[in-house]
Amino acid sequence: MKLAAVIAFRYSVVSGLNTNPLERVCHLAAKAVIDGAANRPGAVFAHLRPIYVEDDRFESDFGRWTARTRGPRGRIARYVLARLETDAGERAVDPETDPATVEHVLPENPAGEWTETFPPERWEAAVDRLGNLTLLERTLNRNVGNAGYRAKRAAYETSGYALTREIAARAPEEWTPALLEERQRRLATRAVRLWRADFE
Repeated sequence: MKLAAVIAFRYSVVSGLNTNPLERVCHLAAKAVIDGAANRPGAVFAHLRPIYVEDDRFESDFGRWTARTRGPRGRIARYVLARLETDAGERAVDPETDPATVEHVLPENPAGEWTETFPPERWEAAVDRLGNLTLLERTLNRNVGNAGYRAKRAAYETSGYALTREIAARAPEEWTPALLEERQRRLATRAVRLWRADFE
């Protein structure tokens, strides 16, 4: 199941590849299991390798990935942030039960001082980038809302989430497109290790 989840996450969720090859490859892998030709996970992976997105491609795609936070796909954003936080932090974060909210560093409805550091023509493309999202305690999120970055940074510094505190440490003065890109690249490097087959 872990292998299937990793392959699906890399192939469909992040890389968004054509799903037509999945049925054929999965059918052949299942047939190999039933026939006894693949009786260990590594042997199953050998059959599934054609649909396993290689690390370089996955890291590149993850580095550009946009994670919608509204509607059903919002659960994917929470899942990804929780896995990344668990890896980076001191405690396990369960995406189903953890009380955190998904916080947008650049707010969903930016105004005022945001125009000084984040060009308005980039707002729409940037707001749901994973590098712009983080987990934050509900009370802190409610307090900062659409505030400017300085107020948000102060809240991030007190957060119990390691990746959220890291934003404050790495961006002490302002939040810019370059800092968003840099953060997303770091998360992509972490993701390659987290969502990986054990049989390479």
